[in-house]
Amino acid sequence: MKRALKGIAAASVVLGTMAAPMSAYAATTHYNTTKVAHESATTLKSIMVTKTEKFTVTIKDSHNKPIKGALVTFRSSNRSVATASPGDVVTNAKGQATVTITGHKAGTAYFTVTANGVSHKYKVTVTQPAAPTVSITGLSNNQTVLTASQTVTVKSNEKSVKLYLNGKLQSGNGPTFKLTLRDGKNTITAVVTNGVETKKQSIYVTLGEPSVSITGLSDGQVVTTASQKVTVNSNEKSVKLYLNGKLQSGSGPDFNLTLREGKNTITAVATNGVDTKKQSIYVTYNAQLAVSSVNAINANEIVVKFNKPVDQASAEDPSNYTVRVNGSALSVPSGKSLTATLQPDKETVILSVDDNSTGVESPILSNGNSYEVDVQGVLDTNFNFVTPYTGATQVFNDTTAPSLVSASVVGDKVKLTFNKPVTETMTVKIDGIVVADGSTTNVTVDGTPGDYSVLTPELTGANAALLAAGTHTVTIYNATDTAGNVATLLTGSYTATTNSSAPSVVSVTPVSKYTFNVKFSEPITANPTVTVKEGSHTFTNVNITETDSTDYQVTVGDDPGNPVYASGATSAVLSVDITGYEDNNGFVGAEYNGTVTLSANGPQVVGGAYFNGSGQLVIPFNETLDGTYGAQTSDITVTQDDVVQPISSATVSGKDLVITLTEAPTAGTYNVSIAKGAVEDATDHISNVAATVSAVYSAPTNYIQPTVDSSTHDVIKLNFGHDMTNSAITASNYTLDGQPLPTGTTLTFYGNKQVVYITLPANSVASDTQELLDISKNVVATDGSVVADSTNHANDFTDMVSLFDNTAPVLKSAQFAVATPGSTSAWGIRVHFSEPVSVDTTGSDFAVYVNGTQVSVTSVAAEADTSYADIALASPINTNQSVTVKVVPAGSQALTKDADNNALTAGTSVSVSGSYVEAPPA
Repeated sequence: MKRALKGIAAASVVLGTMAAPMSAYAATTHYNTTKVAHESATTLKSIMVTKTEKFTVTIKDSHNKPIKGALVTFRSSNRSVATASPGDVVTNAKGQATVTITGHKAGTAYFTVTANGVSHKYKVTVTQPAAPTVSITGLSNNQTVLTASQTVTVKSNEKSVKLYLNGKLQSGNGPTFKLTLRDGKNTITAVVTNGVETKKQSIYVTLGEPSVSITGLSDGQVVTTASQKVTVNSNEKSVKLYLNGKLQSGSGPDFNLTLREGKNTITAVATNGVDTKKQSIYVTYNAQLAVSSVNAINANEIVVKFNKPVDQASAEDPSNYTVRVNGSALSVPSGKSLTATLQPDKETVILSVDDNSTGVESPILSNGNSYEVDVQGVLDTNFNFVTPYTGATQVFNDTTAPSLVSASVVGDKVKLTFNKPVTETMTVKIDGIVVADGSTTNVTVDGTPGDYSVLTPELTGANAALLAAGTHTVTIYNATDTAGNVATLLTGSYTATTNSSAPSVVSVTPVSKYTFNVKFSEPITANPTVTVKEGSHTFTNVNITETDSTDYQVTVGDDPGNPVYASGATSAVLSVDITGYEDNNGFVGAEYNGTVTLSANGPQVVGGAYFNGSGQLVIPFNETLDGTYGAQTSDITVTQDDVVQPISSATVSGKDLVITLTEAPTAGTYNVSIAKGAVEDATDHISNVAATVSAVYSAPTNYIQPTVDSSTHDVIKLNFGHDMTNSAITASNYTLDGQPLPTGTTLTFYGNKQVVYITLPANSVASDTQELLDISKNVVATDGSVVADSTNHANDFTDMVSLFDNTAPVLKSAQFAVATPGSTSAWGIRVHFSEPVSVDTTGSDFAVYVNGTQVSVTSVAAEADTSYADIALASPINTNQSVTVKVVPAGSQALTKDADNNALTAGTSVSVSGSYVEAPPA
């Protein structure tokens, strides 16, 4: 007996030499009729009605080799029970013929298999499958549910089932199905089949409509406390509640709310997964006026922040404020007064000591001073008194240098705006020209509370060019704030225009949840008219604040029944119309129509965290943070090497979150996880977006400063006092007035590794000047010491250096010198240089060629304007010829030189053209 192919159990018959008529071996022209000696077949199993099974017969010759190409026939004794397909098969190279047996009804059939005249019979039994069963559990017939999402299970004796919801086939083969019901009546049908018989079951389920109502507060109610509680009643288990568009935590039914000042929108939402119902009520919270915060923002100004708008007259009455410095009442010098100035937001007052005649502020505090401010007698806009406020003791410390915010043209002066009050003792250069030196010519300080600008002296005469149309560069040295902090170098620019056109709106950009910025092309004279719409609704609660003469901030508030943000929305698209604005020349700007999209997202971390000089972690955000809300340490986690670091305190300062660790930091990487709710923005009081940042702390460094000598022409000598690495002779580590060193500058160690010479190339300095040398902190000594500012190690080392003109004068042009107008006989030639020079009167520096032939020069005489000189010729020449003047010094360089001893550039030549009338020398 032979084994079936591929390990299939086989039934086989050995034919041996059984006799057969010759016709059994007869062959057609295309079938192999080799005598069959061996036959094997796969075992036929019992099969179910409608099911199929493969059946293979293998034939071999007397040498036990497969017979390829033989015709094998398969015939069923009862085709109603089972059939083979195809009925005739030609064997393959392995001597195999394969057919598919299909069961049609229960019973027995015999298949006669014939190959080259030899036949065998094989039995197959077909059985009837069990009747299918089906039932649905999880939901019952005629049940009513309140949630669209439901789960059912189909129980059946069949492995695969189908489920239909409202006639639509659901995905999957069961037994469990997740369904989303529609409103009203739903039909759920389960279907199974065994291939012969099909069974189904249907049930009917109704999805009920959701209901929702708010109790605890009523629509239109006015309350005097911010903390309130409401209950949401609904037939749904889970509901959502929004306060002023912000989703509240929890799923109900009870919610604790903190209302904001003014009108609040409370919206409850319930859904069954298909249908949503909501109810909104409007509740007004009128808070009692209170002081939110007191903070000295600079040495001149103390800011008092209220929790709501105040009455201007009472807010600006200085008798309503008591200021103590170092425990004693503030001493106001004679001729000056304590002034309280209400800001445009109507909630902020700036306290300052102002000169009674000029209005200029004076410093109130010095670093290290303690201060307290008491407030009483201030009224809100409904004339209710402020809750009396007794200020806590605070210590003033300002160690940050001032920065330049903007520069602009105001009349015949340039206005420089800083981020804090500054003194007049600064040096200002515009396009390289000193316009204020901080001693003999000073800037003028504005001194108005909240206005940190200065004006240059009038730019007239030669300096009028600094007001010409175009962009001008501003360089400021030693800008000092009223706390004594110094910015050694500040740079900026302004664009002057010849104003013959009307102003226009340059941009409208979002600032915060309810605020956007309008920028104009030039300063305008007064607040514009701004109309804000959402859809067809025009907002009435619109406030406009000037931030500078070209920038205005517009704040939009909710109107009754028309909030800026729809319920649940995180953005609002507003239409903006701007009219009624004009520039200082009376040109009226065209009407602007556009849109702006405001966002309700909270403050986000920008950039990376870093350690400040005090070892505190600083995390910058993209907007100003709320100092009253502060920083919630429970929402901040700091780790180093997966070890949580205890936090001593966390505060906010402007746009920065500042974290003080309990233990002093050590070298390594610190990871900071900031959860939502750690901080809020100052404008809309929205929680931050969660973030994770890291900062690297390095061990304290030794800092050094070089001595600087710039008294030698073209060389700046630095003595670092330490052996330096090659970083000290790397040009990219140095700048002059914020610009790279001139191309061609060389840096070399001189005598030892402690002294560096910076040698400037010829023609790199156009005139005598002073510029600020900046040495990067990338410059380090071999012992690891870093070059940095001696006071604030976070800053580069800087020093003013003298630079001397090393640009050689150049021959620019020449004219014929004639005795009378119209004469064609020239006694000499007037030459023009690029700058004033001391001319060599012998004439040895110049050669004059007439039609290519050199003529004799007798002398050269300087003019009153020493950038001109007259060359006298030995004989007159006709002006109607080609005449050229060339610089050809007799020695290695010309004897004609500028005031800094730079020799006239040799080899240059000019063609003589035009005439100049002057009597010849005697």
